[in-house]
Amino acid sequence: MADAEEVNLLPVMDFHEPSARMRSLMEAVASRVWLADLRPALRLAWELGGPGVGDAVRAHPERGIDLYRAMVPLAWNQTAAATYGLPDRHPADALTNVPVDQLLQLTDSVARVLDGERTGTMEFRAEAEGGDVVATRFAWSVVGPEDDPLSEVIMVSLDRADLVSEQALRRERRQQLRAALHGSDTTVYMFGSDLRGVWVENARTRPDADFRGLDPVESFGEEAGCAVAAMFREVLHEGVDGRVEPSMVRDGVTRHFDFTARPWRNAAGLITGVVGTSTDVTEREGLLRGIAESAVTDGLTGLLNRQGLAREMEARVRQGTSAALIAFDIPGFRAINDTYGNDTGDACLRHVAQVLAGSVGPGDVVSRIGGDQFAVLATDAPAASTRAPEREALRLRSMVEGAAVPVAGGLEIRVPVVVGIAFAEGLADGRRSVSDLLSDVDVALSQAKRTRTTVSLIEADARAHRERVRVRLAWGTRVRAALDDGSLSVNAQPIVDLVTGKPAAFELLSRLQGDDGQLVPAATFMPHVQRLGMVPMVDRWMVRRAVNLIARHGGELGDRRLAVNVSATTLIDGDLLGQLDEAAAATGADLSRLAIEVTEVEAIQDRAFAAHVVDGLHSRGALFVLDDFGTGNSAPEYLGDLPVDWIKLDGRFVSRAREFRVDRTIVAAAVAVADALGIPVVAERIEDEQTRDLMREMGVALGQGFLLGRPGEVVEVVGTR
Repeated sequence: MADAEEVNLLPVMDFHEPSARMRSLMEAVASRVWLADLRPALRLAWELGGPGVGDAVRAHPERGIDLYRAMVPLAWNQTAAATYGLPDRHPADALTNVPVDQLLQLTDSVARVLDGERTGTMEFRAEAEGGDVVATRFAWSVVGPEDDPLSEVIMVSLDRADLVSEQALRRERRQQLRAALHGSDTTVYMFGSDLRGVWVENARTRPDADFRGLDPVESFGEEAGCAVAAMFREVLHEGVDGRVEPSMVRDGVTRHFDFTARPWRNAAGLITGVVGTSTDVTEREGLLRGIAESAVTDGLTGLLNRQGLAREMEARVRQGTSAALIAFDIPGFRAINDTYGNDTGDACLRHVAQVLAGSVGPGDVVSRIGGDQFAVLATDAPAASTRAPEREALRLRSMVEGAAVPVAGGLEIRVPVVVGIAFAEGLADGRRSVSDLLSDVDVALSQAKRTRTTVSLIEADARAHRERVRVRLAWGTRVRAALDDGSLSVNAQPIVDLVTGKPAAFELLSRLQGDDGQLVPAATFMPHVQRLGMVPMVDRWMVRRAVNLIARHGGELGDRRLAVNVSATTLIDGDLLGQLDEAAAATGADLSRLAIEVTEVEAIQDRAFAAHVVDGLHSRGALFVLDDFGTGNSAPEYLGDLPVDWIKLDGRFVSRAREFRVDRTIVAAAVAVADALGIPVVAERIEDEQTRDLMREMGVALGQGFLLGRPGEVVEVVGTR
């Protein structure tokens, strides 16, 4: 019975006394439905003004409720009775606060009946007792004779509880939205296609009622409003989401906002407005600025850090400003920390920062570029005029060293500094970068720490240094890759008995595949590997390779040995014995066929532990060889501390022994010491017969060099001798 069409199907019956059938039908209807006879209301309307009843009620709105009251209820169900108070009283008695505009709709419906319309519908709202809103859809129909419109007219009222529920849900959601937005920095708004405000929640500048009808400029101010309006137009015209972050001045304070918007479409899919949010992001912007500043600022001193200095130098380069970078290092800073504690160390760093910041010119920049390193970017310092930056560096050093830093106990300390200088020449034209300049000043400081003087670093020296570093890193990368993929190879060079001419051992030498396919000797890349701290890595690889080769070529070796060179660091800091045992267990190699050669013995600090390792080598049958004997200041004294099996003379003494008496004397002394200890001597770098004969005459037992055998493939060298 919800629609007027259904009303027309009602049978013609006596509506004054509803039959039991009609009452049963009404009781079965789930919705709140009631039937009414409109004839009394029509008679009243005719008395009020006939077809002009609408004008009459407009003049006297209270008469509209009289029309509603004049309807005679005919049938209802329990829900209708509970809502309207039926059957005890008329529905009008249960409804209050009926809006005037709805009363006018009622009178217009009555007027349409008087004008001859036989069916019609209308929506009606009123507030029932208890505050509940009742939404009702009326459908009326003239069921009497066409020539007597006042005889048979009924009205069916279908309660639109679903509409009320939907609107109540919307109100609830809006209240939830208000609660969620309350106290937040986010505002939700809607603007129509004419860029006029429709509604807003949580607007801090003006309430919702004042917001309606205003354009963005009126709502958010001139500057922000123009930006927001432009964004709204793009959303409306392009149908895309938009975003803009304008600023507004409120109470003399600049606030930052994040506006978002998206198209608002009607049921037909047409864009009828924009809906979005506005969030106050002032605090977030401040936090982001703080994070950005902390990324380029030193937390202890408040100066720029290395990254901040680099950014400042980039800006100076873009401006074409000439500059010199003066760096300061505190060589005794660790001693200050160890003696007086970290708090005093921090006080010293702040002292240097304060002195430098208070002593430079207005255009200069002071920064802390490292733990105990500072830098001053001095402007207007062309490279051609080196004296001015040097004088400035000496002045600043004097200022720092001249001020005392108080420490606990009433003591005062003075902070010594060394200085390095690098010039910003070539930055503006792109020949050099800011990174190059920072690298230059690092080199300058390194030199200054060695010489304890101010160092001016010229561009050629800096370029040469960077090239050396580049080459070193390139070799390190190649060696690491060769270790990982197993492409590092080894050659074997014989160590020959100078009396019999037969090999007594073979030294394994590492080789790297060159770009041209040729093998690169260790002398080419090992110095770079050593500077990069990769020697122990190479040593471990060579030891494993030596054990594998012993296991593979044990038959060809006979009683001869394979010698492998390791550093003193590998001997005492690594688990050399454990590595040997693990490799031997995996391969079945006989470690009595192995000789371990060690260089740089002066680097061994724990001689007792070194002796323990050598004893472990002996217990496994391996030999211990002291390599490069005669170099350094302490190598000879190790013969008394370590159980050495062989000593190898440094090849420089051997190759010059025929020409220089000093070198012959060193060789003779080494042989005499070795003979007294019963240790064979190996002479390296024997490259001609005269040197071989001289070594043999001087009592050298073993020799190694190109004359006696060049390095070659292990299979070829070991298997053919």
